[in-house]
Amino acid sequence: MEKYDSHTHSINSLDGRQTVYDICRSAVEKGLAGVTVSDHADMWYYFSEKTLDRITSSVRDIYEAAEEYDGKLRLFRGVEMSEYLYDVANAENILKITDFDVVLGSAHCIQFGELRDAYSRLDFAVMTDEQIYEFLKKYLQEISKLLDAPFFDVLTHLTCPLRYINGKYNRGIDIMNFEKEINGILKKVISRGISLEVNTSGVGTSFDSLMPDERILGVYRSLGGEMITLGSDAHTSDRLGNAFDSTAKLLKRIGFKGYYFYEKRIGNYISF
Repeated sequence: MEKYDSHTHSINSLDGRQTVYDICRSAVEKGLAGVTVSDHADMWYYFSEKTLDRITSSVRDIYEAAEEYDGKLRLFRGVEMSEYLYDVANAENILKITDFDVVLGSAHCIQFGELRDAYSRLDFAVMTDEQIYEFLKKYLQEISKLLDAPFFDVLTHLTCPLRYINGKYNRGIDIMNFEKEINGILKKVISRGISLEVNTSGVGTSFDSLMPDERILGVYRSLGGEMITLGSDAHTSDRLGNAFDSTAKLLKRIGFKGYYFYEKRIGNYISF
């Protein structure tokens, strides 16, 4: 199986710990056929995080590295756009920087009562189970709204809050309490003809799960979903292509015959 990692972050993301050249070197060492650099464009923090400058720098670094690695690695220009609906005008400015190969859509920040921050920074230890379920309900509502916007090609890490709720804080919350909402999201993904990302960043951590997990991926397949991408969400080069082999075996068992990577906003199919 040719391996394409469609979700990675460089130092042009504030939490990135690798240069684009580090990504390329690691990808070649690991035998990946291609990799997409998809740095964060979080629209809640557009001005404070100097998002336009950082994505411009990301694109420049990708172009430079692509020349050096021509013939050794396929390197794609991506961006992870979060909270697009919060500031559509400046989000569109980001998307005009270059002809991206893929735009990832995600939600990192949720307005939840008086809480207004990235969920990675919320203290779920002090919340009751009821509050956490209310938070997840709001999160899934935001994802559903996001799917009504036409700007992106891949819905990333659908169940990402669980990495903190169940991984970091060990709360044992069951996302399938929202089976109806999740089914609605999956149906929207299918009807739009975009891909659902299988995010492997949690595998091998305290969370130790795919995002979304096997149950949700099984539902997606049963609904007729076929388009998936593989993304390590790597912020350090050692995590590039994380658990792709074991993930491919699981996906084949569920009934998927392959996956996609994106070039020039078009999905390209790779058989397992």
